[in-house]
Amino acid sequence: MNSDQYEYNNPHFFTQKIKSELGRMGVKIGNIQYDDSAFGCWTLEYEIDSSEYRFLWDNRESWLILERLMKRGNQEVLEEIDMHRYNQEARTEKQERELEESIINDMLLSISKLKPTS
Repeated sequence: MNSDQYEYNNPHFFTQKIKSELGRMGVKIGNIQYDDSAFGCWTLEYEIDSSEYRFLWDNRESWLILERLMKRGNQEVLEEIDMHRYNQEARTEKQERELEESIINDMLLSISKLKPTS
């Protein structure tokens, strides 16, 4: 297996891997941005029950941050809700797979905390 399959720093590839699970959770995926010039950082914006959120992946520091997007007057404000830090030493294929699985699990866990099951 080629390590290029573990593209946790590619938000489009990554989103496809969890898209069906997000749909079951009532998550509407919005804007996806990737910035290679910023060390491969990306954002994934989404909506749950008319509230807007985003995940920010800081590829340089290996942080996954969940933020709520809010408006205060005419300004957009970001409120940090959840944060995860990962071991940056994902150099082998196994480490990359484990990192990707950890990120997926943490994203789904963070979302589930926002949208409790009935």
